[in-house]
Amino acid sequence: MGKPQETILIIGAGIAGLTASRLPTNNGIPNIVFEASTPERNQGFAISLQEFGYSSLLAALGDLPLSNLTRGVAPDRQIGGTGWIDQALRDNRTGELLVAPDLTTMKQTIVRANRNALRHWIADCGEDELDVRYGHKLRRIEGKLGDITAVFENHAKYKGSLVIAADGVNSTSMYPFSSRSTVCCLFLSASFIIRWTTSTNHEQPGLRFFPT
Repeated sequence: MGKPQETILIIGAGIAGLTASRLPTNNGIPNIVFEASTPERNQGFAISLQEFGYSSLLAALGDLPLSNLTRGVAPDRQIGGTGWIDQALRDNRTGELLVAPDLTTMKQTIVRANRNALRHWIADCGEDELDVRYGHKLRRIEGKLGDITAVFENHAKYKGSLVIAADGVNSTSMYPFSSRSTVCCLFLSASFIIRWTTSTNHEQPGLRFFPT
């Protein structure tokens, strides 16, 4: 019997953190997500997704069709909309159309997504439920690559092999290392899509990052 895989510790349960959890979970890699706030938190209404970002996400989740995403996250989905942005520019005072791309020759590439719906959609894109622990605000990280301990303000401690910091631009994971730590910590945001790749003739297994 092989040695059991060490757990990946993910800080932040936003879009980036849940994506960082969903892809390894779908590939049988143990991980835990820690979030400082409660499940009822609000993180803004919507976000614009570029094609090169959502296409990588859909591919990583098993080549899901775009319609699967838009039906689940489009802000106007309840009235039959698909979240497409027409990229037209209008006068804020009069509503006059100033610039509009020719959609007969130009492909629409931007999808608008409700943030809360997107988080739920990512969390549900797999057979196994994500392990998300709310009310866990990070205090410090100790150890080294392969043997890491995350210490939280509620006095909880968790051991893992790698820390993924996905708690935003004001990340609490950036500076809480103890003076003797040599920890491997990946810093992510919603500007990146993480793709777990399996071994092929051209790629080694591992995490791949795609800017959105």
